[in-house]
Amino acid sequence: MTTLEMLNPAGLLTDRNVRTDLHLTPAFIGSVKANGIIVPIVAIRDPEGIRVRAGHRRTAAAIEAGLTEVPVVVIDTDTDDEATRIVEQIVEEFGVTKAVVRFHEFGMRKVTAHHLGGA
Repeated sequence: MTTLEMLNPAGLLTDRNVRTDLHLTPAFIGSVKANGIIVPIVAIRDPEGIRVRAGHRRTAAAIEAGLTEVPVVVIDTDTDDEATRIVEQIVEEFGVTKAVVRFHEFGMRKVTAHHLGGA
């Protein structure tokens, strides 16, 4: 099941990211502070809590901006594969538009790297 929830970004769990630098510029943080998070963060619900899968930069910027609620698409899953997580991050980094379109095409179901790659 997939839900859209308003959550405190400070409570989200984050893992190592494919980006070595999140580029949290003052302009980006200022934009997040003024406008909030426009594109929801994507996360999975696992036994430890809500874990960010796409949107590490938005999460960090929201925390820096002092936001207490951000939109998060939470996907309930029973598996968490490291390779799939990294592929999803790369798709987000280099193909956000394609990924968003594919999420809509798949009706926000559990989306895998296979779906996002179109293979």
